[in-house]
Amino acid sequence: MHSVLVVSPTGVPLGILSKISGRENNYPNIPPIEWFLLTTIPIGSLEEAVQKIEAYRERWKIERFHYILKSGCGIEDLQLETKERLEILILTKLGGFLVRKHDGKPGVKVLWRVLQKLNEGLLFVGYFRSIQSSSQDMGNE
Repeated sequence: MHSVLVVSPTGVPLGILSKISGRENNYPNIPPIEWFLLTTIPIGSLEEAVQKIEAYRERWKIERFHYILKSGCGIEDLQLETKERLEILILTKLGGFLVRKHDGKPGVKVLWRVLQKLNEGLLFVGYFRSIQSSSQDMGNE
């Protein structure tokens, strides 16, 4: 862990930049991977450095979610301004609504499809949990 004060070309202090260095040696016969993470968030201890690394690891989930919103839902084209509009868009897309300008609002059929898909998802989650608990019960016998 190393920190430096970043200064503009005119000498104005811009803030502290911290560098976290890492080395992963997870596999035999494969050279270790060395990497570093730069952050402007203050780091005062090893525990804080580990927290920053864990937060950065979560970044890929967020990146994937944004990719799905942009590519799958065409979110940038819709210029949604509120959380409520985004929620409606996601639900209507789930129901097969195309969200074109001339389509108007989603009807009963779209809402019914949304409810069916949500119900199927809940059934799947319930089934998956029952399989998990059954396999755990078998391991305890």
